[in-house]
Amino acid sequence: MSARTVIRLLLSIGVSRLFTVNVHNPAVFEGSGLGLTDLSAIPLLAKHLEGRGLGGSFSLSLGKKPVDLEHAMEAASVLGGGHARLETFRDPTTGEVRLGGAEFDVGGKRVIVFDDVITSGGTHLGAVRLLRGMGASEAHLACVHSLLSDENLARVLGEVNSFTCTDTVPGRFSGVKVAPLIAGALRRYLREVESESRPGVRFKPPNASSPVYQSMGPHKSTRSPASRREATLPAAAIGLPRAALGFPGKSPG
Repeated sequence: MSARTVIRLLLSIGVSRLFTVNVHNPAVFEGSGLGLTDLSAIPLLAKHLEGRGLGGSFSLSLGKKPVDLEHAMEAASVLGGGHARLETFRDPTTGEVRLGGAEFDVGGKRVIVFDDVITSGGTHLGAVRLLRGMGASEAHLACVHSLLSDENLARVLGEVNSFTCTDTVPGRFSGVKVAPLIAGALRRYLREVESESRPGVRFKPPNASSPVYQSMGPHKSTRSPASRREATLPAAAIGLPRAALGFPGKSPG
């Protein structure tokens, strides 16, 4: 099922805003009419790795989209140690991925490669080998969504110093929980809503200057046409117990 089909289904049942964690291609939501609040778990991964003694490591991300560079910047804001991005180029005929733009110095440094998703691990292992060839003392891999098969996971573990991911896809190396990140974003959103509406009554979403549509640390939001029309509370907010979000009383609905 395509992303566009999922978006149409969500709109058909009255969903006005979707909360996600590190969407791989946020552009698919542009012009869809569905509001998107895309949260980043990269700082959580970096904080977890800092607690494991990897503070001061060099943060590296892969890709050529602006958000890919943001991953390295977010990690570096926690770890220190500098950051950079390796650009990826996919051959449209063979599908082979090449790496470029390695204009940075990692000689004698511990490097952590951050990414939103890892599927086969081939591109990431290519980056790890490149880093070792550039003199990196250690090469670690961290991602938000790990889709590695057992076979590919074994290959990755054979070449990196450590591998860490979140629990968006539960697995052996899901060391970082994203529930607090999501709950915090919903809490902020509901507080904004409750300041402008009464429970059970239709409301106008916050305006463009509202914090709901501003960057707030790891919380990232983008406006959509849905923000300019009346809407009910999003399904994700309705389904979560109010007590879990820090509000007393019954759940809205």
